[in-house]
Amino acid sequence: MYRIVKDTLVGFKAVAAREIRRADVVFAAERGRVSSQPSMHSIQVGVARHCDIAGDGRFLSHSETPNCVVRIEDGDLVRVEATTRISAGADLAIDYNATEWELDAPFRDAATGRECLGFKHLDDARKRDLESRGMLPAHILTLWRQASR
Repeated sequence: MYRIVKDTLVGFKAVAAREIRRADVVFAAERGRVSSQPSMHSIQVGVARHCDIAGDGRFLSHSETPNCVVRIEDGDLVRVEATTRISAGADLAIDYNATEWELDAPFRDAATGRECLGFKHLDDARKRDLESRGMLPAHILTLWRQASR
């Protein structure tokens, strides 16, 4: 369904090996160590829980217009689903701001030039947009409510 390719800008990335249909599970990320601290290769899975992603999940690209979404099940199982039809060869991308309250290793988005810092740093319009599209896991919604008090 996907393959890992070398890229001159980011090193390695996951791309669709064939056409992927909307709602297909692209893959389930292998769970690594769970910690209260984020790392460059972790996904936030709870208010104070970060799961190191082993395997190919760490090669998902970031995009403000992603074609995949992260679904967190049973606390730590991370599934990646297609949110739209994905053509063969297209980057598999999630919005890192949708899963992380604050990134451990912020970076500049190559497509937009904006810094990717985590959900708490987004403007209100962008936060509401992610919420309206069903992109936010429960822990981000909880942290957002707590921060809005």
